[in-house]
Amino acid sequence: MNTPLDSYLAGVDAMANKAGREYGPFVNVEHCHGVLLEEIAEYFDEVRKKEHRHDPEQLCFEAIDIGAVAFRFLKQCDVEEDEILEWVEDKILNSPYPHRPQHCYYSMLISVAIAVPDPDQGPSALRTILAIAGAAYIASVAMETLRKEATAP
Repeated sequence: MNTPLDSYLAGVDAMANKAGREYGPFVNVEHCHGVLLEEIAEYFDEVRKKEHRHDPEQLCFEAIDIGAVAFRFLKQCDVEEDEILEWVEDKILNSPYPHRPQHCYYSMLISVAIAVPDPDQGPSALRTILAIAGAAYIASVAMETLRKEATAP
């Protein structure tokens, strides 16, 4: 059975590969930072709506985009793909990441602020962003499921 985590990781991998083919590698860490901030801003466009107006599909799409940016740059920095995925899966399944889109947004912003100025913390912060985006994806899937159950006859 395909879990939301499996769907998130597959979406991130597919989007990272697509973006890599279309745009090539990041020029430097500042380029990655700018693209990451742009994707987080798009996520926030959906998050800042009143909660009952959130579009879970759009939140999932934006979470995948955020994860794909972090994933691409980590791979570009020669971090092994299996290591990235194993770390992210462990963090999502075993850590108390926020489960509301607004809280995920704030957590991602904090991690972005850490990722760029300190090169030693960059990879760890990017893995954290990838995990938080995964938590956001899973929360959005749960939100959609709850809405469907609430409106089912």
